[in-house]
Amino acid sequence: TLREAGTGNAGLPNAVVTDMHYDTTDDVLVIGTFGRGAWTVPDASRTLTRASVLNIMGEEEIFNHADVIRLIRNANNPLMLDVFFDDADGVPEQSVEFSTLERIDVFTGDGPDALTLDFTSGSPVPPMGLIFLGGRESHFLSVLGSAEPEVVSLDLDLFPQVVVGDAVITYLGVEDVLIDAGG
Repeated sequence: TLREAGTGNAGLPNAVVTDMHYDTTDDVLVIGTFGRGAWTVPDASRTLTRASVLNIMGEEEIFNHADVIRLIRNANNPLMLDVFFDDADGVPEQSVEFSTLERIDVFTGDGPDALTLDFTSGSPVPPMGLIFLGGRESHFLSVLGSAEPEVVSLDLDLFPQVVVGDAVITYLGVEDVLIDAGG
């Protein structure tokens, strides 16, 4: 029995893939796994080339909640990006394989929210950049640099941007930007 893998890899089990075939006529990828059955990815040419975007949403259910979000590459495994919310316990809310990301979008609601991008273990910004959209209250963006020298620039045109090396951070609805370039 063939099962549909869904959008991207949703529903596809974490299992050894033993065989894959691509049907160009029907644009279907068929995946055989060891002990977990066969799966299909319909409309494969479009599904598998879609940009991988990590959406980070602030707390919307608590009125005027101050979201404190921090993104940092994991110091023990820099292949992973750690996402912290309100960082009280020092445990990431989510860890994502960084190489799978093309862009990060951060949306915060009302309240005095803060986003910290920590470059101390490597750039937390994927190739297509990061977009930070604040809400109606005061919003803060902090960029913490690494010990290595980096070129940092600030562009305040129509869409304000901070550029750290190759990392482009676009922001709107942000009142204060702190750049601590480190090295």
